[in-house]
Amino acid sequence: MQPKYSHTLAVRMGEYIQNGDYEGLTVFLEQLTNSAFRTACIMLGGELPDKLDRDAFWQLATHLMLWHPKAFVVTMGKAVVRRVKAGKLAFDDAAAETLYQQMEGPQHIIDRDKLLREWLPACTDPGTMELLLSRLETSTVQRQVDFLLYTVSLPAAYVLLRTLRMEEHDRQLLLSTARQLMRRGDSLAFNTASLLRTYFDLNELRGTFSLNIPPYALSRLDTDYEAFCRTVS
Repeated sequence: MQPKYSHTLAVRMGEYIQNGDYEGLTVFLEQLTNSAFRTACIMLGGELPDKLDRDAFWQLATHLMLWHPKAFVVTMGKAVVRRVKAGKLAFDDAAAETLYQQMEGPQHIIDRDKLLREWLPACTDPGTMELLLSRLETSTVQRQVDFLLYTVSLPAAYVLLRTLRMEEHDRQLLLSTARQLMRRGDSLAFNTASLLRTYFDLNELRGTFSLNIPPYALSRLDTDYEAFCRTVS
């Protein structure tokens, strides 16, 4: 793709974006060659929409993801993460609710999964993570656990404990989760497995565990995030 043509793309798409004409933008995109379309996708996921305010950006991202999920779910999902990390966007913005509602239904299972894999690692607090897991529908506890095991962060470890607390009768789930954490191998995972062993009395879980959690501290670990972090960090 020649720089001159990229500039032409940027100007044309910028006009549609500035005017909020997202239907016109997709009509324009449909007319591009495959190589030009790929370039346009990169530009839309990059700096081109940076001047949009929060609501307008969510509207653009929602429109593109629903129009062409294969091309834009990951592309715009990454763009959302960049803006969230820069403090220019939040997953609980009111304008994001339209996307969550439109992503409901079995036809968007794969799209929701892709967004969760992109967005959960960007969550800096458990409340936001629980919001995403709720709004992007993890239909079973096992699926929620799978996403949390995939996400290496303190908020994910905390939400994992809270999730398992609601399923404490399912001993096989508790043991399987702890063993997967041990296989993951990082220090946070192993400390979380150690906590689960003590918290749920998983005596059959074998390994060398270093956490020493006094009994009086156990009862608040699933309600006090700071106490949880001090325990497993």
